[in-house]
Amino acid sequence: SIKIDRNFGPRLLLTGRWNQGVSRRISYLLAQRTTTGSDARTLTINARSVVRARLFNELSANSSSNASDNFSDLTDRLDATPLDVRDLVPSFAPASSSSTLSLPGQVQDYTIGPAVANRQVQAQIVDNVSWNTGRHGYRFGVDARRLTPAYGPTEYRSSVTFNTLSSLLATR
Repeated sequence: SIKIDRNFGPRLLLTGRWNQGVSRRISYLLAQRTTTGSDARTLTINARSVVRARLFNELSANSSSNASDNFSDLTDRLDATPLDVRDLVPSFAPASSSSTLSLPGQVQDYTIGPAVANRQVQAQIVDNVSWNTGRHGYRFGVDARRLTPAYGPTEYRSSVTFNTLSSLLATR
């Protein structure tokens, strides 16, 4: 995070802040590896000005973007032979496909491929004018905001169940 404040005389103050937070987590359940990540970025710029003795203006602009994703795959951990998601989905399935794999005698299912990839961008402008007249104070303002979320679920998901160990081994 970086913040900068700058006074331009007694009538104008500019501030700016940039922040980025990145997170990545990898966890294992037997041979399944799940990678979860997020990236948040924010830029804010503020201007405060004294127009006259009793007239003030505050202008703020903000831009932020957030992204998160979740991906699972099978690894060779514990001497397992990993399957790729392309082994379990039809050839026409898009590249962002995933599959849930059920094994004989197991309570746990395994998911291979992306689960979600969400994005959101926000832009905001706020402008306020304050006017003081002796006993009364007036404040006028505008707050404009634009949100552009993009929900990114898996485009194609299959579910594969192997009832016996020999049926699983026959697919290789």
